[in-house]
Amino acid sequence: MASARHPGVTDLLVNRFNRLAPLSEQECSVLRLIEGRAKHTHQADSLLLTARTEIRAPHFIVTGWAARVQKLKDGRRQIIGILLPGDAIGLSLRKSPLSLASVLALTPMRTVSAPEITAAWSERDRVPGLSAALDLAAAEEEFFMIGQVVRLGRQPAYERIANWFMELEYRLSCRGLSNSGAFPFPLKQETVADAVGLSNVHVNRTLQQMRREGRIELARGRLSLLDREALRNAGEFNPPVLSASHSAPADHRAADAATSD
Repeated sequence: MASARHPGVTDLLVNRFNRLAPLSEQECSVLRLIEGRAKHTHQADSLLLTARTEIRAPHFIVTGWAARVQKLKDGRRQIIGILLPGDAIGLSLRKSPLSLASVLALTPMRTVSAPEITAAWSERDRVPGLSAALDLAAAEEEFFMIGQVVRLGRQPAYERIANWFMELEYRLSCRGLSNSGAFPFPLKQETVADAVGLSNVHVNRTLQQMRREGRIELARGRLSLLDREALRNAGEFNPPVLSASHSAPADHRAADAATSD
């Protein structure tokens, strides 16, 4: 029997996790129940989690972008990773977990509490599909964290930004939030600099070069990757394959095949 739908539910969470592992109707109902709850609203630059404080319950982002951030004493900051709609904030199986980094809203946001998710992840026999999807989501996060280390440690500016753009496009396309390489891009240039570990001037020069080459178009808060193959090759971006049974979305598989040919 089909589950009752909740007002305002877009199936963001169902689509996000069903892509990673097949979900039962019961598991989809749990995610729709979570997404249908009253939303918490947050202004841009508000702190959603503070480093080294106790995490009480996980939340999911419904709209808006956030970032995991570490700050230095002089005010400099490094963005460790971008959090997008469908991503979890404060999801951990550790006992009495502490936040390992601060989480900052980069744009106005809406989030929803999801206390059931921690229990679902630990009670694997009751919701095996959702537990498997959460495992793969954690593996995907680790994959992109490794990518961030490689970007910051070894890639020059052009490769670094190309790789990062392709990562964002991949993640957004998996949630139905990118259309043929075009997606909302609500970040200021200084935020981009903090995410890729470059100066504002260096970021600006690199973006201008990408524009001149006809590889991107960035205007009015929207980024279009006009030549994804060139950006993919320049940044050496490969989508994650997280297990023997997991594969990238069809459009990325096709692009990979074309590149390998």
